[in-house]
Amino acid sequence: MAVPTWTPGQVLTASDVNTWFVPLAAVKTSDTARASTTTLTADPDLTFSVAANSTYFVELVLIYTGASGTNFFQWDFNMPASATYVYSFVYQNSAGTTNVQQQNGGTSAAWANTTGVGNFQSMEIKGTLTTVGTAGTFALTWAQHSSGATNTTLRAGSQMVARRIA
Repeated sequence: MAVPTWTPGQVLTASDVNTWFVPLAAVKTSDTARASTTTLTADPDLTFSVAANSTYFVELVLIYTGASGTNFFQWDFNMPASATYVYSFVYQNSAGTTNVQQQNGGTSAAWANTTGVGNFQSMEIKGTLTTVGTAGTFALTWAQHSSGATNTTLRAGSQMVARRIA
């Protein structure tokens, strides 16, 4: 669906305003810790509903911690049937180098380095989510990359915002 064209003096409906001018947003209000698991599970906070036959620009800022040199932070996305999310992300790899990479959500998990439970890491993800025929939930899923007893934690203040663009 293309963005509508409004005319001067036209009164916008609540649906117009909510669909085209109000972003979808989710913010973590508290930390979520996971240990001894590599099973990707939806984050309880970073999730929202998206419309069918729509395109969104989706941005995430993730703040995370984990054991130094082990476990790491692994993520992917759950999305409606037939949807695609093509994104790029800036993160620190296991060599401690900042990297920029491209990924297709829902196809395979990506992972980023952790440098100690007291060392906050951050990552920025930006991409295009396109839904086809089916509305549903878009959610960040995550776990440890390799299982370990030390918590890998997605921190409060992490956020996900989507703006409908078509």
